[in-house]
Amino acid sequence: MKGLQAVRRVAILLVSVLVILSAVVMIRTTRHSRSARHSPWLQLLSLLNARRPFEPRFTGLPFARWIQVRSGSKSERQAPTPELLLVAALLEKQIQRDQSPLIYKQAAVARLLLNEWDASVSLLESAVAMVPEDGSLRSDLAAAYLVRATATGASRDLVRALDSAKRATVANPEAPEGWFNFGLALEQLGLNEAARQAWQQAAAIGSDEWTREAAWRSGRLPRDEGRAGALAQIEPMVTQGESGAMLQAASTQPDLAGELIERRILRDWAEAVRAHDLRRAKLVVWRARDLARDIRRVTGDTLYLELIAALDSCTGARCADGWLSHLQALEKWERDDYAGARDASDRVVFRVTN
Repeated sequence: MKGLQAVRRVAILLVSVLVILSAVVMIRTTRHSRSARHSPWLQLLSLLNARRPFEPRFTGLPFARWIQVRSGSKSERQAPTPELLLVAALLEKQIQRDQSPLIYKQAAVARLLLNEWDASVSLLESAVAMVPEDGSLRSDLAAAYLVRATATGASRDLVRALDSAKRATVANPEAPEGWFNFGLALEQLGLNEAARQAWQQAAAIGSDEWTREAAWRSGRLPRDEGRAGALAQIEPMVTQGESGAMLQAASTQPDLAGELIERRILRDWAEAVRAHDLRRAKLVVWRARDLARDIRRVTGDTLYLELIAALDSCTGARCADGWLSHLQALEKWERDDYAGARDASDRVVFRVTN
């Protein structure tokens, strides 16, 4: 009898322990669930209400179909909601406690939703500085540059986006986000063929809605006309002489930008020298030198700077005539007119050495 009572006491004790443990687990689960529901990032996602706020792709934001909204001036943009302001403030407060790149990225997205583009870019640049090898952060930085470029019209941000997205694809070539934003940057720079290849790479990774959008974007791009089409795309960037546009040309197509220095800008210089318009010749040389410096900055190649320095040191029409003969020789070689090309090359040697 006593043995039976002892067994019952043990059984009751075990049941009590199990009940207590179950209660503890339930309490912890409930607290975790409440904490998750009230995390600023999840609150931010709920505020989006299945809407896609940006055309570029940010890691962590769910897919939604992109619907472009024509926005007016800054004064016409909708004021941020109190809920969004609160979530942004909570994320900023989290940064004070948790200096992790992820929190910086989440706060940056909130700042973009508030149309605070500079603050968002600054937060993402700080996150990338913490973990330079993180491809997803570099992709998100590219996305922020693209959003700011669209909002402000700053062409240099397109170049920055291109560079950051390219670095993202190098850091993590199997992540589709980097290829998606790389394709978007190329497309906005007007480089359709390169953009198509990036979209195709993004479409080849995974099988979700983002993948299908990348495939759709690849298919809708107009076909380029090879080298001539690419030259036609970047020539306006170069001829207008605006520093941002020239840096854009040098960053996206440095070889073709160099070809434009050689065949277009320095032809203008030679014609100005032959016409004794020295003021115009100097202006053309300055423009050529600015573009050559951008090419050196991007590729490290000093060829065009050395060429410009050599031609600028010439006096009179001797070097101008020699340069025009050089261009004529190139054109004849391309037309397979080898006899004419040799004749033009002989004139280059005669004019430069005599």
